[in-house]
Amino acid sequence: MSNNGYTIRENLVEFEKSILEDLNQGYDLVDVAYGEALRCGGSLRCSKC
Repeated sequence: MSNNGYTIRENLVEFEKSILEDLNQGYDLVDVAYGEALRCGGSLRCSKC
């Protein structure tokens, strides 16, 4: 579930899978931590912007 750029998972396995999917798309851990807000034109830029 996503809400305001944050993702909530039911358990740690789903959480790990979600993080690995983002990392496999080329985002780094900072990008993953800050979520969609930075990917969609926030004031700080991520590696994919």
